[in-house]
Amino acid sequence: MGTDHIVTTKTYINIGDTLYLLGDYPTALDYYSKSIEATVKEFGAEGVETANLYRSIGYAYDSLEDYQNAIEYYLKSLRVFEEVLGKEHLETAALYRSIGYSNFFCEQYVKASEFFIKAQKVFEKEFGIDHVDTAMLYRNIGYAFENVMNYRQALEYYSNALSVFSKNYDESHSDVSEMKERIDKMKQKI
Repeated sequence: MGTDHIVTTKTYINIGDTLYLLGDYPTALDYYSKSIEATVKEFGAEGVETANLYRSIGYAYDSLEDYQNAIEYYLKSLRVFEEVLGKEHLETAALYRSIGYSNFFCEQYVKASEFFIKAQKVFEKEFGIDHVDTAMLYRNIGYAFENVMNYRQALEYYSNALSVFSKNYDESHSDVSEMKERIDKMKQKI
């Protein structure tokens, strides 16, 4: 069959996925890298299979805390997802969230908030405003705004997160108590 045969390529991707799940991110990246050329050849640079591979590579880089490379591969994937699946698809929103996290860890808080907000809009539509996953995005947006000293915006998002967490968890839950602390902190800074 050869190394550029699609069966071999899919095997490389499956091995990469397994190694990723086992926490062996560098070796997972090696297997993902072996499959890029054949995947692009078989499915095209704008194919969903290629975008899924780029996303997997982004996840591996993210897990290695190599956020710049993660962002690079996430953005390659995003171009395809937005075109093929649309900007309001849940898979696209999950990618927005991942790009937001990577930007956050690169201390690119404005970019992080932009991607988190894109994800938020889709999550609100898909899950509703009272879903915990939506609340987690509110919290992340609050973190980003807090880091650029936009305390009013941070307070708004933390308050939204607290409202949802309080509906889904009891008062002793760590998410509830953290949001209360963050809200108090923002009120002191305003």
